[in-house]
Formats: sequence, structure tokens, C-alpha cells
Amino acid sequence: MKQMVVDAKQLDFWNKWLKESEIDFDKVDFPYDATLFCQTVEFDDGTFADLKVCSGQTNLWCEMVWFDKEGNEIACSDACADELEGEWEYPLDGGDYNVEVVRG
Repeated sequence: MKQMVVDAKQLDFWNKWLKESEIDFDKVDFPYDATLFCQTVEFDDGTFADLKVCSGQTNLWCEMVWFDKEGNEIACSDACADELEGEWEYPLDGGDYNVEVVRG
């Protein structure tokens, strides 16, 4: 399992907004349908994963996206609206590509 350390202030900020069921994006100056936060962790074999916070039309959601060495998407977690910390799992033949997001 690869560890991704995310700044505590970033975690607190995004986790707060992920808990909101409806957000007035114009009031808080968030764009619609956009990636608002992205942090990358690289695995020893050159593959990598992005932790993302994204906006929709009424709320925020998060996901983990895995990429091969050339940057092609190979997997994506289910979208969730919980919080960023914890284990994100992707079983891929030939390696362990699980990510643990921890507070830094």
C-alpha cells in the first residue's frame, strides 16, 4: 500500500465541503463540473494515482483515478461524497496499487 500524505488544512477544507448536500457554487466561487483539488502519488513501477475533489451541479464528490506509466486511465473508484482520508483500493494483476490517504 502506498501512502499519500495530504496537508491537514487541505483535508479539513475539502472534507467540510464534501459533507454539504447542496452548495451554492456562485456564492462560494466554485466552478461547476470541474476538478477543484488533485494530488498524485506514484508507484514504484511508474504507474500513478490521482486523488480528486470534483464539483457537479449541486455538490462536491471525490474519487481516486489510477493511470498506467503513459498516463492512460486504467481504473477509477466509485464517486463518493464522504471524506478523503482512508484506504482507496484497486486490485490490479501484477501489483498492489492501493493508496492510504493520511493527514500530514
